[in-house]
Amino acid sequence: MKIPYSKLKSECKYFDFFYKPLLNIVLLNGYKSRIQKGLVDSGADYILINTSIAKDIGELELAIPGIDNSNFTTKVGFVNSASVGVLIGQKGFFD
Repeated sequence: MKIPYSKLKSECKYFDFFYKPLLNIVLLNGYKSRIQKGLVDSGADYILINTSIAKDIGELELAIPGIDNSNFTTKVGFVNSASVGVLIGQKGFFD
């Protein structure tokens, strides 16, 4: 699978923009679903999801839009950090 890199405006005055490997991921819980951009990070061990998202949707199943039969259930960690939305690490995604 090739992950597209998204061009993002930098918040730092010394850089205009930067590129990040972002992937749309669907977070599912029964009839509830939410599409979220996830940062694919091969250096991260686990999938981490911000607690505010967890409160909104509860226990999760994940899927990748546009890929048939891509739904999978995996263990994820939850983090209360303004800088983390969805971080897609190795365990549960790469394997």
